[in-house]
Amino acid sequence: MNRFDRPKDATIDPLLGNDTLTKLHTSEFSVWTALTDLERGIFFFRGYNNLNFQKFTLESFKNESSAVFIKVNLEEAL
Repeated sequence: MNRFDRPKDATIDPLLGNDTLTKLHTSEFSVWTALTDLERGIFFFRGYNNLNFQKFTLESFKNESSAVFIKVNLEEAL
């Protein structure tokens, strides 16, 4: 599943040309990765700061009457 994640700083675009002294750049990376199994109603989600996927099922949300928000990419205390 890691084959389609894009690591931070794998490629960079310098903001000020090729000046390596300033180290100013932008980088594209995968903020989150999601896998879905529509046949079984299963959803796997992993944020950039997470090592493992979280599993959600459509069944677990069937009694919700409003949108459900789950915080991701939070720094956890070690």
